Amino acid sequence: MTRQHPTAQLVLKCLGNPSSNELSCLIASVGLLQNLGALRALVSEGIIQGHMGLHIKNMIYQLEATPEQKEYIQHSLHQKLKSQKHISESDAKEALAEITKVA
Repeated sequence: MTRQHPTAQLVLKCLGNPSSNELSCLIASVGLLQNLGALRALVSEGIIQGHMGLHIKNMIYQLEATPEQKEYIQHSLHQKLKSQKHISESDAKEALAEITKVA
């Protein structure tokens, strides 16, 4: 399959065309690194909190807002997450609309 898929070919080329043994070692290394990242999250902020923090950053990144507005929205979404345990893109848009009404 890797010889037929153009993206796979490009990735293999970027990796220096590794042998199957080298490629399997690379894949295993990535898996171990993900496990270490998960362990780090467990002993610090927690996986869900860390994941939702990234989710919030991604939602805010897509908004057309000033850095100050984005900071306010991020704080607002974190507060909402604590109380509701769920946030969505519409929550980010609503927070932005609330700010722009006040201004």
